[in-house]
Amino acid sequence: MRLLHDSLSAELADHPLIKSLLVVPGQFSTPLFHGVKTPSTFFAPVMEPVDVAKEVMSAIDAGQGGELALPLYSRYIVVMKVLPVSVQRLLRWWSGCDTAMKTYKGRQALEDEQKEE
Repeated sequence: MRLLHDSLSAELADHPLIKSLLVVPGQFSTPLFHGVKTPSTFFAPVMEPVDVAKEVMSAIDAGQGGELALPLYSRYIVVMKVLPVSVQRLLRWWSGCDTAMKTYKGRQALEDEQKEE
């Protein structure tokens, strides 16, 4: 999506009244992420959808274009790709990003659990 947004922004550069805003969110506290165990809530906090919506609306109201990364770490994920593979592996192990989905249940499991109650 980032490359599509960059291309669109370049095409619209001659039209200053038209702006595009790319929203790069992290994990939401919605049924979509039910069961996901975030390894580090300090570095990767779980976002409330209403908080993300408020930030998006604020950016739109202010007439901002560009990229809105929530939480902050979302902005720096792309930097990992230019690091040496050994450093990437270390960061992936340290962050736990490769194991966070092991406990994933999803929306259907949440609905099933709610029916049982």
